[in-house]
Order: sequence, then C-alpha cells, then structure tokens
Amino acid sequence: MKSRISTKRNSEKGSSSTLKRKILIAGILLVAIPLFIASVFSYKKSKIVLEENFNDSSFSIMEQLETVIKNFEKNRETDLKSFSKDRRLQDSLKDKKGNINDINQKLQNYVDNHEEVDYIYIAKSDNKMLCYPDAGELGQDYKPNEQDWYKNAVNKKRIVWSNPYKDKGTGIYVITLSMPIYGDNQELLGVVGMDLSLSGISKIVKEIKIGDKGFVFIVDNANTIIAHKDESLLSKTLNINEINNKIKNTAKGTVRYTLKDNIGSDEKLASFDKIESLGWTIVTNMYLDDLNSDLSGILYQNALIAIICLVIVILITTYFSKTLNNKVRKLLDSMEAGKNGDFTVKCDLNSKDEFGILAKNFNEMIGTLGNLLKSVKQASINLGQESELLAASAEETDATSDGINSAIIEVAKGANNQAENAEKGLLATTELGDKVNLISEKSKDIDDNAKEINNINVYTMETLKNLNTNTDTNEQIIDKVAIAISKLDNKVGDIGNILNTINAISEQTNLLALNASIEAARAGEAGRGFAVVAEEIRKLAEGSKRSTEDIKRIIVNIQTESNDTVNIVGELKEVSAVQGTSVKEVHEAFIKISQEVEGITEKIESVYDNIAELMQSKDELLNSMEDISAISQETASASQEITASIEQQSSAISQVANAADKLNGLSLKLRDEVEMFKLD
Repeated sequence: MKSRISTKRNSEKGSSSTLKRKILIAGILLVAIPLFIASVFSYKKSKIVLEENFNDSSFSIMEQLETVIKNFEKNRETDLKSFSKDRRLQDSLKDKKGNINDINQKLQNYVDNHEEVDYIYIAKSDNKMLCYPDAGELGQDYKPNEQDWYKNAVNKKRIVWSNPYKDKGTGIYVITLSMPIYGDNQELLGVVGMDLSLSGISKIVKEIKIGDKGFVFIVDNANTIIAHKDESLLSKTLNINEINNKIKNTAKGTVRYTLKDNIGSDEKLASFDKIESLGWTIVTNMYLDDLNSDLSGILYQNALIAIICLVIVILITTYFSKTLNNKVRKLLDSMEAGKNGDFTVKCDLNSKDEFGILAKNFNEMIGTLGNLLKSVKQASINLGQESELLAASAEETDATSDGINSAIIEVAKGANNQAENAEKGLLATTELGDKVNLISEKSKDIDDNAKEINNINVYTMETLKNLNTNTDTNEQIIDKVAIAISKLDNKVGDIGNILNTINAISEQTNLLALNASIEAARAGEAGRGFAVVAEEIRKLAEGSKRSTEDIKRIIVNIQTESNDTVNIVGELKEVSAVQGTSVKEVHEAFIKISQEVEGITEKIESVYDNIAELMQSKDELLNSMEDISAISQETASASQEITASIEQQSSAISQVANAADKLNGLSLKLRDEVEMFKLD
C-alpha cells in the first residue's frame, strides 16, 4: 500500500513538473518568437532608414556645394560682363584715347580683391594683351588669338568655361573663363578672360565629412578628378566603373559598389549630382561600415531588450506555474480520494478562475454521486420489500385468472359489434377530412396574400422614413449652402478692398519708380544701372495695377452671380419646406394604413391558426377512427387468443413468484455493495 502511495505521489510530482516545464517553454516561445521577428524587421527597417538618411544627407550636401559653385560661376560671369561693357576698356581696344594705367589698375584691384582669381587678361585681335599679374613667362611667341580660350569665346559669341586643367606654374587646378568684347556696332574688339583657382572649392570639399570615413569629390565631364581630399588623386581619371557608368547614363542618382585593394575590400555607397552648366559631377562617398556600426548598436539594444524580456517572462511564468501547480495538486488529491470511494471529500480551492470553477464542479459531482449512491442504497431496501410483495401478489393473481377467462368470452362478442360500428364511423370521418383540407388550402392562400401585403407595407414605411430623413437632410444642406454663399459674398467684398489697397500701392510704386528714373538720369553713367532697376519696378507696378483691375472685374462678376445664387437658394429652401410638409403628411397617412393592415393581418393569421388546429384535430380524429377500427378488429381476434393465453398466464405467474424470490436476493447483494462507499 505504501509503495502504491509513493508511486502515486511521484507520478503527480512528475506530471506537475511537466506542466510547469510546458508553461515555461510556452511563455518563452511566446516572447522570444515575436521579439526575434520584431528584431529582424527593426534591423531591416533601420538599415533602409539609415541608407535613406544617408541619401538625403548626401543630396543636401551636394545641393549646398552646387549652390556654392553656381554662385561662384554666376559672380565671375557677372564680373566678366562688367569688364566687357566698360566704356574706357572699349575705347582703349578701339585705339581711341584711353588710359591704360587706369585699366591696369582696375585689373589689379580686381585680382587683389578676389583671391580665387589667379590672372585676368584682355587680348586684342592683333595679339596685343594686357594681363595682371604680369605673364612675362609666356614669351614673345605667345599669340592669344590662337588659344582655345580666345577662339571659343569668339566662335560662340558668349561666355565660355574651359575644362579644369593643372596650371604649369603653380601646379594648382584652374579653370579659364573668357568672353568676347564688342563695340557699339557689334564689331569684335577683343576677348577678356580670367584664370580661376579651384583651391577654394577643393578646400570646401576637404572639410566635408560624411559619417566617420565618408568624403566628397568632384569630377569634370571627362571623369577627371578636379577636387578631392586626397590631393594625389587630382588630375587622375576616376576608375570606378560602377560610378562612371551611372554618371554616363543619368544626371543624378545613387550607386552601391565594392572597392578592392591589397588589404581587402570595402563596400561603399555613392550619390552624385551633375552641374549641367559646367559639366561637373559632385560625388558623395560613404563606407557601409559606418551604417553597419549604427546597425550593430541597434542589434545590441534589441538583444539586451530580448534578454530582459525573457528574464521577466521566466520569473513571471515560474511564479504563475507554481501557483497553478498547487491548484492542480489539490484537485488531484481530491480526485484520488474520490477514486478510492470517499464521497465525503471536498476540494478546498477558493479561487475565482477556471480552477475554482473546476473545484466547485468537482465538489458538486462528488455530492451528486454520494446522493445517488444513497438513493441506490435506499432503492435496494425498497426493492427487497417490493419483491416480497410481488411474490404474494403472484399467488393472488393465479386465483383470479379463472374468473377472467369467463369474462373474456363476453368481451369477444362485444368486440365484434364494435368493429362493425367503427368501420361506418371511419367512412364518415374521411369525408369530413376532405372538406377540412379544402378549407385549409383556401385559408393558406389568404394568409400568404396578407403576409405579402404586410411586407409591401413595411417596405413602403421604410422608404417613407428614408424619404423623410433625406428631406430633413436636404433642408439642412440648403441652410448650410445659404450660409456658405453669404460668407463667400463677404469674403469677395474683403478681396475687393484688398485689391483697392494693392492698386493704390501699385500707383504709389509707379510714382516712386518714375522719381527714381529721374534721379538716375541726373546721376548720369553712375545711375544707369539704378535706372534700369527703376524702370523694371515701374513696369512691375503697372502690371500689378492691370492685374488688380482684371481681378476686380472678376470679383464684381462673382458678387453678381453670388447674389443670384442666394435668391435661387431661397426659392429652393421654400420648395424644400413644402416638400418636407407633404412627405410628413404622406408618412402619417401610411402609418394609419400600416396599423389597419397589421390588424387585418393579425386577424387572418388567427383564422389560419384556428384552421390549422382544426386540421390537426381532423387528422387526430381520422387517425383515432382508423385506430379504433383496427383495434376493434384486433380486439375481436385478440379476445379469442386471450382465452388461450390465460392458461399460459397461470404458469407464468408461478414463474413470476420464483423471479420475485431471486430479485429479493439481488437487492440484498446490492445493499452490501453500496455499504462499501463512505457516504456520511
């Protein structure tokens, strides 16, 4: 017995341990799997976001650098145009009276004030040339009109930028800017040019840093590097095929490539943007290791969060599994007691969860089984008593069977007469059933028609309800439209006032521009540029005035149409109100009709129900008559058989008496079996 108890407890301990382990594993998986999936998606999303941020940052840097270069380009072109239009310079080139010293001084001042300008020079078609600083190293054989910067400017008749090249004297990358000079009759007087150093742009490029190791460089239209943080790469051709092919096919984009060297290989991400006017391409270059270092931090953070979550889940799961294990152990102990026949056991588990419900149901089950066994015990006692009475009754029945035999003969005669009368009643009942069936069919048609009318009435009521709702909504919308049109009319009036103000400002601006033109004319040559600006302002003011007058005409038309719309909306509101009243009256009329139809339908259904009951009664009557007829015939034949069976009954009664004695013995045995259970 002790061995069985020990085995039972070990089994319970093993099952509890298994349950605890399953709960722990399930809790870990429920947290670990979502955390793993979230970490994977977070890693991929972070990688995409970091690359997008790099692209955005790269293009922002390139836009800023492009703005610097374009401003550099625009300012130098403006200066060159100013030189080409200088009257004293034009007179000097025409061999008219001109002060060469003043021109040289102007060239010197310009170079001194612009550190990016290495040389500025003016060449005539006869190869005479003014240059600052002095370019004596060019020699007597140098012919300006045979140089590309001269010929390109003359041929294209506009400002020309050369490709970047390395200056032989300084070794610094420069670019030449040249422009033809024309006289009043558009005759060619010469060409003005300047050599610009790219050292300033190179300095900006060197200072730009992308990530930890990323950088920016610039290539020309031949993919020659003209600005780079590594000066040893200047004047060399870019040998990265992925970037070269991308630049060749598009003006702006991003490319991923791998750069291999003797040490290993680096995966990089490059973005580029082309400056169309110069043919240069700005390229930003970033090492993907910088992105991966950021991603490593994200992975570490996700791993740390996952570990913390798993530890928390293990602690929580262990706590709840221990609580759950205690509840399961109490239930198992109570069930074991019930299995051993103790129906007085109670599971003491007071909790409001499913285990509490399970314990409550177990206690109720044990109580029910205990009551059932008590009932069985009492029934076995009663069964013994009844079996004794049955034996005595069997003896009395045997004595009375002789009297029953004579009575059965008289019953047989009456049964024959009853069978004949039942046959006649069956025929009359069948005719009545046919007439009732006809009435039922007609009443069903009437009931179906009434239901169809009721359905139509319900649909009509619903339609009228929707129409009533839509009418109310329509009136609300019309009110809102009227308010909106009124507000629109007020806003249009406000716009008209603003236009009057703008018109007054335009007239005042026109007067100011006229005064500025007069003052510029008084200033002579020095005020010529200001006169042009004043003229443009005057034209702009006149254009603004014309535009405000056009807008004012449109506003007047809008106000006229707005007033017409207000009148129309008012008429529409009156019509909508009349329509709403009519809809409500129709709705009320249909409500009365619906009530009458419902009353008629209820009465028809009541009639149909009564007919259905009549049909049921008819069927029952017909069945009863058929049963009576059949029973009467059977009774007639059975009465004859009963006579013969009475004799057999006498012997059967003797057998019943013997069976009653055996039943009494079984009831005693059942009582002994029930005594084995603990019920009190």
